[in-house]
Amino acid sequence: PITYQSASGNPNSVIINADLVYGMSFNTCYNIHHIRNLSFKNITFAGANGSNNYMVYIGRDAKDVLFSGNTLDYSTNPNNKAVIYSKEYHSGLTLLNNRIKGAIESILYSTPSVGSSPEQIKLKGNTFSDFSSNAMSFSSLGDSLVLDSNTVLKTQATGYGIYTNNCGH
Repeated sequence: PITYQSASGNPNSVIINADLVYGMSFNTCYNIHHIRNLSFKNITFAGANGSNNYMVYIGRDAKDVLFSGNTLDYSTNPNNKAVIYSKEYHSGLTLLNNRIKGAIESILYSTPSVGSSPEQIKLKGNTFSDFSSNAMSFSSLGDSLVLDSNTVLKTQATGYGIYTNNCGH
């Protein structure tokens, strides 16, 4: 397992500035190795000055990726598409006790381009704020989406706290 974490436990002591099209990308590595058992704990992800961007892209065959106690702040540009985005198969994504702020949709799962739908996604104890459409948007997900004790602060949004389409098949 690989863990990136703040030594002090304070998310503001480690800041990853995500000013790229995909700030962090968990995708197939060289079509041979896949990202597995990766954790981010008590870190701040911030930035993204462009538009139509995603802060974190969860790609094909990522497995057991954990975000725990982080601040993911993408509120600097209201045109950014999503804080966390995926349209490829992966399993075991867990978001636990994070502050997720900004973008059009805080979490966006769109219909997979090829292959199976993502599965075993768990969101527990997260706070979503400052999104302009949906806090969580899921299309064509596989089995095992668990939402537990999340808080949605709908300030300027025109959409939903949770939007689903064609899930659980």
